[in-house]
Formats: sequence, C-alpha cells, structure tokens
Amino acid sequence: MRNIYALLIALAPLALQAQNYQLSPTFGTNGGVRVNVAPGGDVANAHVVQPDGKLLVSGYGYDIGTNSFHVSLLRVDTVCGAPDLNFGNGGSIAHVHEQRTTCHNMVLQPDGRIVGCGMIAPSNAGSQQWPGVYRFLPDGPVDGTFNGTGYHRLSFNGGSGDFTACFINPDSSITCTGAGFLTGIGAVRFNPDGTLDTGFGTGGTAVLPLPNFSNSSKGTGIMRPDSSVVSIVITWSGVGNDYVLALAQFNAFGAPDTSFGTGGLAISPVLVNTATTEGGVGASLLPDGRILVSCMATDATGGFLMARFLTDGTMDSTYATNGVSVVTRVAASAGQAHELLADGSTLQFGSTGIIGTILKRDADGQVVTGFGTNGFVDAVTGAGNEHFIGGFTLPSGRIIGYGDAGEQLLAIRLTTDPVADALPAISLNGTDLTTPGTGTFEWFLDGTLIGGATGNTLAPLQNGVYTVTMTISPDCIFTSAPFNLLSVGLIVLTPTAVQVLNNPALGMLMVVNSGSPARYEVVDLSGRRITQGLLINGRNDLDLGNAAGGVYLLRTAIADAFNTQRIVVY
Repeated sequence: MRNIYALLIALAPLALQAQNYQLSPTFGTNGGVRVNVAPGGDVANAHVVQPDGKLLVSGYGYDIGTNSFHVSLLRVDTVCGAPDLNFGNGGSIAHVHEQRTTCHNMVLQPDGRIVGCGMIAPSNAGSQQWPGVYRFLPDGPVDGTFNGTGYHRLSFNGGSGDFTACFINPDSSITCTGAGFLTGIGAVRFNPDGTLDTGFGTGGTAVLPLPNFSNSSKGTGIMRPDSSVVSIVITWSGVGNDYVLALAQFNAFGAPDTSFGTGGLAISPVLVNTATTEGGVGASLLPDGRILVSCMATDATGGFLMARFLTDGTMDSTYATNGVSVVTRVAASAGQAHELLADGSTLQFGSTGIIGTILKRDADGQVVTGFGTNGFVDAVTGAGNEHFIGGFTLPSGRIIGYGDAGEQLLAIRLTTDPVADALPAISLNGTDLTTPGTGTFEWFLDGTLIGGATGNTLAPLQNGVYTVTMTISPDCIFTSAPFNLLSVGLIVLTPTAVQVLNNPALGMLMVVNSGSPARYEVVDLSGRRITQGLLINGRNDLDLGNAAGGVYLLRTAIADAFNTQRIVVY
C-alpha cells in the first residue's frame, strides 16, 4: 500500500517556505462571487470595506437592450460572499443617471452615503460626454439632495472628459480628479450638497493643459494629508503610438503646485499601455510623500508595470530599474491597480489571459518570489474569462480580487489555509466524527440537535444519520452532507466461530471459520460493500488488495443474525 503519511511529511517544509494562496471554499461558489447586476456586461473597478465589515464594490456595465451604460454597485459579506439583502435589489443596484453613466471610482462618506464618479452623458456619442459625480444613500437609492438630481455633470474646461478618482475632504466637500480628452488634466471640488465649490481653482475647477490629447478615462488620483491632490492620466507622448503617464499637483485651494514638475505638471518617461482598463490605473501615497502608480505595460505580451515618483514628480531612480518595474509572463498578461501593504510591499492585480492574477513586489520594486509561484498567484476557478482590476487584503490575511467574469461582476477570495476555510464535511477519525472549517458548529442525529456539541469533533453514542452546521456569521451558515454511521456498539465475534488471524491486514485477510459455512461481507464505515462471499469451514483468504488503507467492518451471518468485527487495512 502507498505510504501517504511519509509523503505529507516530506512536502510540509516546502509548504512552509512558500506563501501559497488557493481559492477560499466558503466564499461564494468555489471561491468566487459572480453577479449579473443588470442585462449586458458588468465590471468592478473600485471598492470600500465598510465599518461593519461588508464589502461594497462598484463599477459599471452596458445594457444592450436599452443601449445605455449604468453604474453598478454590489454589497456582500467578506466571509462568504453572501449578498446584503438590505442593499438595493437583493444586494446590488444598477442605475442610469443619463444614457451614458460610468463609474471609475467610489468612496464612502462618514455617514455611509456613497459617492461615485466617472462620466455622465445624454447619449453615447457627441461632445457632451462630460465628467460626472453622483451620490447614493447608504442602502442604495439615489440621494436626491445631491445637486437636486442625485448627480452633477459638467464639461471639463469646455470639453469632454472623465473623473477618475474622488475624495472626501475633512469639511465633507468632495474633490474629483480627472482629465479632458483635449482640454488638460485637473481637479474639481464640490460642496457637500453637490454644487460647485467656487473657492477652489477657477469657479470650482483647476486645470493644467497637456501638450497632447489624453485617454481621459484611463487615470486615477491621490489626495495628500494637506488636501492637495495629484491627478494622474495616460496621455499621448506625441511620438508614434507611445503613451506615458502625466501627473499634475494642485494645492488645497486649486492652484497648481509649482514645486511639482514644471509649473505643477510632470510628464513622465514611463511608457504604458492604453489597454489598461477604466479604473485599472492604481495610485498610492507612501508615508514620505512619494507616489506609486501601476497599470498595464507596453510589452508585446503585456505585463505588470509599477512606477515610483518623488515628491516633486520626478522618477525615483532607487525603485526597481530607474524607477520602473515591468514584469511580464510568457502568456499575455495585463497589470492593473494595486494595494500598498504596511511594509511597503505591493500587490498588483490583473490577469494572465483569462485568469485573475496577483503579483507581489517588495518595497524596492523587486518581485517577491516566495509569493505563489515566482511572485504570481493565479486564481484558477475553472470558470474561465476572469480578470482582476483591483483588490485588497483582509485583516485575516486573505485576499479579495475583483473585476469581471465575462459579462458578470466578479469577486474572488484567496486563502493560505483552505482547510480552515473549508466547508463542513463529516468523516470518521478512529471512533470520532470530525469536520474541517472554522466557526460555531451544531451537530444533529437523524435531524435532532445534539445538545452541547459545538466543536469540530463529536464522539457519537449511537448509529444513525449525522449532519453538522457551521456558522461563521449570521449570513454565512453551511450544512454538511449526511453521514450514515454504522460502527457504534459493534458485537465482536469470539474465536469459537470466526477468527481473524491477521488484523491489521496487508492485502490478504486470513479468517478461520470453526463452524458451518457462513455468508460474509466487508463494508467501509459509510456502509459501502467492498466484497462478499461464503466462509467455508477452515481457513479462508479474503483478497482486500484493492481496498484503500483504513478501517472496515467484517460482517458474518450466523444463526440468522449479523455479527460484526472491526478490521484495519494498511
């Protein structure tokens, strides 16, 4: 027989050396939540973890039936992916402010109201495709007190454009960063009621011209502790098909920060890919004021790009190679937004082909090879056509990545301990019933609750059908499949009739019958028959070579009654 235990011991040191993530079985279905928020396709590109621990993800989708774009919002439990039925319509909302309504970023106010930004336009064509900001109440409905309509759309310095990030200021006003296709890069500030804050910039808007047109929806922003903001966008370099990152910094009053770049504008030499998804340009602020930006690289196979900038907007040459880290894979890969971890390392989310992928770098921009396989973790669910745009790490160390799965909004949770995250499943360990998983357990016999049985292990007192429920949170309750137990209170045969000579047995079980011929069967502990036949008087050799190692029951019919003896096969 195979020595399974020795194999596990040999592999244990390797498992401890690598940080291996696997799908979390208790989250959604097979580790993933996939939701059609509205007809057509949906994609998630931003998130907030609420004070109550619920996850709110936002994005947008297209409804082919109405030829309109909508804001998508989904709220779920981070433990098991259960939808929050108190939010929207069964946990999600899809809303169209005007025919073309998109969402590139989202933030939560202290009172729980939800602020989103992107584009709002009366049609899918034309010059009125303007940036827009909007607000929803905590449970999902449109907040009609915001600008009197629930949203505010305005031209970007006289032209079309997008908002790509939004922030709540200490005085509850709202700042949105963004860019225009032909009209520059900048920021707009709104009063708490959704009207323009005319004390910011010029009439509420701060803009610096770009030398070339921008991909105005492909950008992001950051806010510094002093309420100054940096707007970031992918823009044409002016040469061939080369696109680069542009950064513009404005102070808390909307004036260009002349200590940043040239007159507040920094055009970087970092070549990037315009195939980066809306919401997929990531930015984070380091404690010393430096800025990290991530997106898709321009390599022929794509790639994961991360760049670091000094506080004045110039490249930080101490990071990776001259300020830039580009990591590619053999298969087509697309890096998107990232998460900055407490130790300065980063997780960049993206995809490899049709598989959601995460790359880890250290604080210096070098790949952390002990993370997954050579620095990459792939979320292989088997569903296919899955892509990460962003993600984050839970306090427990588990990781949630989100994006899209074909036409569905997607969120997947990964864990380093799939046994702790396992669904309840009863098995027999010696004479005890056990189940994996983490939570509060309740055991049942033939449908009746067994009082005081609340752990992973149960010592059964009688035969019957056992089930166990595992409760992780009020929204996350799981029940095992039934387990039929037959081995409690066995009658052990005396040697006067049937005697087992070699127990434990290796391949062949030798049984001596000192009485009349008797029928027998060998069953496993779930009651499944392995073999059966007739025991003749004298020695009988029962071939158990095809039986896996474990505990079995030898049952013999004597005097019209079955007697049972436990045997061990190894």
